Amino acid sequence: MKNRKLKRLGIIGSVSLLFFVMLVSYHAYEKEQQKQAFLQSDGATAQAANLKYNDDSQITVLLKNGTDNFRAGFRVVISGKYKKITSEKTTTLKSGKVVNFTLGAGSKKPKKSDCVTLKPLKEGGRIYFCDSSGKKMSKGYRGSLMVYRFPKGYVVLNKLPIKQYLYGVVPSEMPSGYHEQALKAQAICARSYAYKQLMGEHALKYYYADLDDSTAYQVYNKSNDAKSTREAVNTTKNKVLWYKNEIVTTYYYSTSAGVSQKYDLWGLQPSSFGYLKNKILKKGSLKKSDLSKEETFQKFMKQNKASFYEKSCRYFRWKASLNLKKYDDQLSWAIVQRKNQAPKTVAIYNKKGKKISGLKHLGKPKSLEVTKRSDGGGILELVIHYKKGKVRLKNEYTIRYCLAACGAKVTLQDHSISSGSLLLPSAVFYVKSVEKGKVQLRGGGFGHGLGMSQNCANEMAKEGMGYKKILKTFYPGTTLK
Repeated sequence: MKNRKLKRLGIIGSVSLLFFVMLVSYHAYEKEQQKQAFLQSDGATAQAANLKYNDDSQITVLLKNGTDNFRAGFRVVISGKYKKITSEKTTTLKSGKVVNFTLGAGSKKPKKSDCVTLKPLKEGGRIYFCDSSGKKMSKGYRGSLMVYRFPKGYVVLNKLPIKQYLYGVVPSEMPSGYHEQALKAQAICARSYAYKQLMGEHALKYYYADLDDSTAYQVYNKSNDAKSTREAVNTTKNKVLWYKNEIVTTYYYSTSAGVSQKYDLWGLQPSSFGYLKNKILKKGSLKKSDLSKEETFQKFMKQNKASFYEKSCRYFRWKASLNLKKYDDQLSWAIVQRKNQAPKTVAIYNKKGKKISGLKHLGKPKSLEVTKRSDGGGILELVIHYKKGKVRLKNEYTIRYCLAACGAKVTLQDHSISSGSLLLPSAVFYVKSVEKGKVQLRGGGFGHGLGMSQNCANEMAKEGMGYKKILKTFYPGTTLK
C-alpha cells in the first residue's frame, strides 16, 4: 500500500512514528513490481474488474512473529466462548482457557483445510497471545484464529470481516486523536488497500493469507482501537477509491517534504497509477511541481516554511551526516544485498565505465552525486563515486537503505536525533557537502512520499478540509464510491 506500504508505513507517538510509518515502504517497490507483472495477465485484469467486496467480506491476515512468518511454539488465551475445530473433532472452550501449540514444525506444506481453528461463538470474543501462566502478551484479536504447521514452524492467521480488520488498522496507522476527517480519509485508504489485496496474487497466498500485519502491507492491531477510529470506519462503510474502473492501491506515508511524489519514483506506469502525482502541499496553493532540476529543488527546500501544511511536523525538514569511509564495509554489504534482492536498482562500473559484478576493485568511496530526480523532487538515481569506479543506485528504497548504512545520524527540525535506522527518512534530499568522505545531507519528509501524507491530511482537516477533498488532493482523478 501499500507498496506500500506500504505501506508500505502509523505515527503513534515519537518512538512509534519511527517504527510504524516505514509504512508500505519496506520492500514495497519489489512487491509492486511483482504485482504489476501478475496484473498484465488477462485473467487478473478480469478478476480485478469483476470481483466485488464489502465490509462484511472476510480477509485473512498472517500474524508475523517479529520479522518471521513462523513460530516454534506459542500459547493463546481466549476471552469468551470459542469452538476449537480440527479435522478430527470440534470442542467448546470456556473463557479464560489457555490453548497450547507446542508440537513444532510439520513435515510438509499443509492443505488449506489442515488447520486448527479457534472460532468465537459470539462477536465480542477476543484471542490473545500469552505466556504459560495465561498472562496476555498482545492486543486482543477479533474473528477466528487459524493455525497451520509448516515445515519451518507454525503459521498463525487471523480471519475476520474487513470492517473488524479496519478497526485494527486505522488506529495502528494513524493516531486516534487525529481530526475525524483525517481518520475517515485513512479508513478509506486502508479499506481500498485491503480490497486490492484480496484481488491480487502474491507470496502470502502460499500461507493462505491475503496480507500480513506489518508495514509491508498495513500495520494491524498494534494499537488499541477507539471510538473515533471505529466511527471513521463505520461512517465510510464500503467506500473505496476507483481509477479507470479498478480499485486504487492507496499508498500512504507519514510526512511529506511539502510536495507529493509522482508515480515514476517507483517506476510505475501512468496508465494504472496516473493518480499518483507531484503536487506542492501549501495552503491555498496545491499546484503541480517541477523539482527535477537540482537548482530548483534546492531552492524549494530552502524557502520559507510558513505556508506549508506540515511546517511544524518533526520530519518536515531534517539533516543527516554520513561517513562513507568509516562505514565502507557496511555500505558495501548494503549495496550487495540490494543488488541480490533487486538487481535492476544497482549497477557497478569500473574506472573505464565498464559494468562489473562486484565492488572488490573499486577502492574507497569518495563522494555522492544526485544524477536524476522526479518532478516531485524525489531522487530517481544517485551515484556513489569510488577511487576506481562508481556505483549507480536507482529507486528510492535502495538509495535510502544504502546511505543509511553509512552511519547515518539524522537531526530533525525539533533538534531530536535519530540514528541506527534501516532507512534514511526519505529520498527527498540533496547533498550539501562532502569532505574527506564525510557527507552532509539536507532533506525533508518521512516515508516514500507516494499517495497521502498522513500528517498533511490531519493538518488539512484542521484547516476545515473534508475527507473527500483530502482524498481528491492526494489521489487526483479517482472516484469515491
